[in-house]
Amino acid sequence: MIRDITARGGTSRLHLVYGSRDRSDIIFREELDELARAHDTIEIAHVISEPDPGWDGRTGFITGDLIAELAGPHLHRTTYYLCGPPAMYDFCLDALQRLDIARRRVRYEANGPPAEPGRLRGWPGQLDPATTVVVNVDGRGKFEAACGEPLLNSLERAGYQLEAGCRSGHCSLCRVKILSGAVVSGPEARIRRSDEWTGHTHACTAFPVSDVEVQL
Repeated sequence: MIRDITARGGTSRLHLVYGSRDRSDIIFREELDELARAHDTIEIAHVISEPDPGWDGRTGFITGDLIAELAGPHLHRTTYYLCGPPAMYDFCLDALQRLDIARRRVRYEANGPPAEPGRLRGWPGQLDPATTVVVNVDGRGKFEAACGEPLLNSLERAGYQLEAGCRSGHCSLCRVKILSGAVVSGPEARIRRSDEWTGHTHACTAFPVSDVEVQL
């Protein structure tokens, strides 16, 4: 993304807040710092959680206070893109929400379906992800599936082939219609409002939390 911005020129600005454990964990540090020196539209802020004695930069974690400090007057006019391990998403999403950042301004890199579906918003509190339910494929057959497995995976395991691309809820190639029953979808799924009205979802990030009937 940074390479593309610098290659295209223009006025788009990007401020990378890069959290690492120590300085040896910083990937592409030299290139990043060189790009920041060469382009006034790029800013790089390194944050080290376990600094060695020679480190004189920022330390700790990427907190709401740090984000507010770096964003300054642009805090509520910025688009935030999170990239990293899932645990960091939860930490940073909470920090951004505490800063009253509109959810539509927050995006993040999707690396497959949620690793812990039982923590998703809307997940039935007492439902064990290992619980099995029955998936009925629009009168074509039925099979058992674990609640904690993405619907796309269980459909493929049962022999149903769907078109699929990103497997992270973005491309919508694996879109299916839920005729009955309930599914919980991860926040990665970019489900259109019209799909919500018609009962469609992205199978790759949808988890069945009851017996369901699906139209492929």
